[in-house]
Amino acid sequence: MSQDKYRRVLAAGEVLFKEGDPGSEAFVVESGSLAIYTQKPEGRTMLASLGPDDIFGEMALAGDKTRTASAMAIESTVLAVITLDYLTDKLNQADPMLRHLLRVTMARSRDSLKLARGDKRG
Repeated sequence: MSQDKYRRVLAAGEVLFKEGDPGSEAFVVESGSLAIYTQKPEGRTMLASLGPDDIFGEMALAGDKTRTASAMAIESTVLAVITLDYLTDKLNQADPMLRHLLRVTMARSRDSLKLARGDKRG
């Protein structure tokens, strides 16, 4: 994996992260494609195939710092990296109403994810 602060390049078959790994970045696919999957004892379950302009990993920016699935490049793939610092800087520059709307939306997404996983913790 080649990387700098705001870009990562993955070779075909390269794993970006695995389910359960800590995470603090989101990604946008600039070119190529990725498989998003979970690994169970009975085998791999494909959740999504992502391509250019798709965003993923955003729940790591919303406060859930553990990856809920794995991501692997299907072909050579270039990703734009979105860090929490970058997002915070952009949010601080945004209109207050937009910041509030985004906070509420992200909190609801975080709560929905916890319910879907059966997480009883607050």
